[in-house]
Amino acid sequence: MKHEIRKKALCARDENHDPVDKSGAIAKRLFQQPEYQSAKSVLLYFSIGSEVDTCKIIRDALKTKKVFLPFVEGGEMGYAQIQSMEGLEPGKYGIMEPLDKEPSSAGLDLVVVPGIAFDESGHRVGYGGGYYDRFLPAANAFTIGLAYDAQVIEDIPAEGHDCPVKKIVTETRVITC
Repeated sequence: MKHEIRKKALCARDENHDPVDKSGAIAKRLFQQPEYQSAKSVLLYFSIGSEVDTCKIIRDALKTKKVFLPFVEGGEMGYAQIQSMEGLEPGKYGIMEPLDKEPSSAGLDLVVVPGIAFDESGHRVGYGGGYYDRFLPAANAFTIGLAYDAQVIEDIPAEGHDCPVKKIVTETRVITC
């Protein structure tokens, strides 16, 4: 079931991809969220392909917050602090990761979560590795998913290990889950 959702949502995201206008609107809405504004430490992700572009978000956060990016090592996701966009390198899946992979144990106030599809209850379909579902329960941080409107679908079947996000920010709305 999730495989079919993943396939359809990827097509919808690719067809509706407009990195300048829509990603800019999503970034602006994220910056207005009280959880983002009050966060001192934020785990972001470096976008790939037709995902919501997170470069502007990372640059903004670096001005006033401790910024962390995830990395994958030994089948698990860790996170490390970055000081600039120059301190990154392609990781296991070709996604930019911190060059210095010294795992951090710093507490996080906010985790911004990627996804291929979300429903209004906060359930998500990722790329199938389960990294965020294993990571989020221990993170004890507020979670926000970033998505284009076309990625928000009616229902995603939840499984016991799934960890829903608390908010979803799109180019036209903010969904409190």
